[in-house]
Amino acid sequence: PGFVYDPRTRRYHNVETRQFVSFATIYGLLDSNETASAAVMLNLTTALDRGDLTKGLWLAAMQQQLRILHVQNAALGAGGLAQLQSSDYYRIDSALREDLLRLERFGFQVQNGEQSLAQIQNRINLYLGNARTQYWRARRPPVVQPHEIVLERRVLRPGESCAWCIYLANFGWQPYGVLPRPGESSATFQGDQCLTNCRCGMDQRVVNRTEAPLLLGPPASLIAKGVAHA
Repeated sequence: PGFVYDPRTRRYHNVETRQFVSFATIYGLLDSNETASAAVMLNLTTALDRGDLTKGLWLAAMQQQLRILHVQNAALGAGGLAQLQSSDYYRIDSALREDLLRLERFGFQVQNGEQSLAQIQNRINLYLGNARTQYWRARRPPVVQPHEIVLERRVLRPGESCAWCIYLANFGWQPYGVLPRPGESSATFQGDQCLTNCRCGMDQRVVNRTEAPLLLGPPASLIAKGVAHA
């Protein structure tokens, strides 16, 4: 409420001020939505552990909660439910099919007392991380003129950051599509990677092509090499 999406800039605007809504504000919405879903899934799973919920009902409720979260995250990235395309729903369904297989095993382990509370919370965080990637996959680049270019940069947010994220943040602004999205990994990077636990941001800006060289960070070719000390 209070935001309107501009399909040209691919940004949310404040209805009253008409100013851009900051990326940090959007990331905060992503966080709060995730926190609420985590509480629901933890309640469901502890109920299963106590025997207050059958595995079948738990599985259906968890699957439904995950689907809601995947769709909500994708909608936030795309600019609203109306902006989601068939490819977005296909991607979401594919991810949910994989999660369903993991949920089956997880539920069995919980029922058999093989999961501590800490392990349950960690497993839920993995599902939340998978859902979070839908935001980045659904977010489209701004529509620009021939003389303009879209730049992106990795933004480290409060909390612990892995070596991979710190490495990417040091590249500063890069042309759109050069930097891996949060949650994506590298097979060649020699350092720890947080994978779907990533809580980084990816800020964007549109600049004149003549201005871009003054803003760009180190050569993008180094990113693919994954050289930690570049």
